Amino acid sequence: MPTDDLREYLDALKREDSYRVSQLLKQSPVETTQLVYFHPESGPKEGPFVRKFISLEGDAPTAYEALFQAQRQGVTFPHIPFVRECYRKESQLVVVSQFVAGLTLSDYVNQWGPSEDLARAFFSDVCDAVMELHESLPSPIIHRDLKPSNIILAEEGVFLIDLGISRVYKDGAGADTVQLGTRAYAPPEQFGFGQTDVRTDVYALGMLLNYMVTGREMKTWERKGPCPQDVSSYIWRVVCKATSFDPDNRYESVARLKREALQALRWTKPVTPSHPQGQAVATQGDLSSSQGQDVAARDSLLSSSCPRPKEPIKLTPSLVVGLIWDGLLLITGFLALLLCGMATVDTVGVNADKPLFVRFVMFYGFIGIPCLFALFAMADRRLLRMCSDFFARSNWKKELVVCIVAMAVIIAVTAVVVLVSFYLLGI
Repeated sequence: MPTDDLREYLDALKREDSYRVSQLLKQSPVETTQLVYFHPESGPKEGPFVRKFISLEGDAPTAYEALFQAQRQGVTFPHIPFVRECYRKESQLVVVSQFVAGLTLSDYVNQWGPSEDLARAFFSDVCDAVMELHESLPSPIIHRDLKPSNIILAEEGVFLIDLGISRVYKDGAGADTVQLGTRAYAPPEQFGFGQTDVRTDVYALGMLLNYMVTGREMKTWERKGPCPQDVSSYIWRVVCKATSFDPDNRYESVARLKREALQALRWTKPVTPSHPQGQAVATQGDLSSSQGQDVAARDSLLSSSCPRPKEPIKLTPSLVVGLIWDGLLLITGFLALLLCGMATVDTVGVNADKPLFVRFVMFYGFIGIPCLFALFAMADRRLLRMCSDFFARSNWKKELVVCIVAMAVIIAVTAVVVLVSFYLLGI
């Protein structure tokens, strides 16, 4: 062990007795998690911190050790709690890290429900947190336990916690040591069928996206079924691809998943959820919410991190061109209806001998209304998709089919009305 590392190790052992346990957060056969304060004999009290004792298997460097070394070299991880100390003691890894006060994603959904607004507000930051693990080091760190209770929504932003079963990816390695994580969010390869890689976390992120929108865990058979009624078809396609059984069919990176998810969320209409008043919740670092915050603290948190009403639409150059095009089509439609009206009331034209009602049906039914549908089919409907649930959840092919079917029905009805009118009037 290098001299500097040995000195830091010995210093850490000396400091170990200065930590005072405030609360036991989690205990299992392989890991113990505590909420602690650093209280030396001389000096101010510091904390709180989260301290973990993790059972070790073999000599391979752990994710926490890789993260700790990277932070010592100046690498920053804005969405990962700072590791204060990390060392091995006998057959255990001891980790002391930053305590993050906030709500877990599961607590948030339990309190105020799922929504597309929730995904729009937080999913991008969750992806960024995972990308920090994948892209900041020479070898990616695979989290392998991405789930709602491991995501903290804090005043400072979104944090990803609990790297207890995370591993450093090894190119060319075989199957992992089987550490399953949370079954609903773990892909097939995490059950010992191959080495986990970045696509393992892509799978879990797809599950998290579905959870943010629906509040439930997606079942395997649902991928082959129709899109659920409470999920946008755009988002559903992203979820199904991200959670494909075969890793080769998933997104190749979290960055690609993030782009596709944000694109899908952009075509859905934001609906700001209403929050219950007078309730207070909090989360203690790594685990469940066991202590309450006051209402003022909760409101402060919500004011900085909860989904907000949709911002005003920004007029990009392409959207301005689309609006101009729609304006021209609108003028064309108005002129078409005006001409139909003039032809209907014309008393000297070739159709002047026909009754007014027949002329109205002929010009508006066969020309005016079909013309409006044709113009609508050619319109730039991006603004409508931003403002309407129906158009946000459909695509141009479905809209075109609706226009064609509507025109066919209107023309057929008009034809029947005209023929019946001609018959009854003896024309």
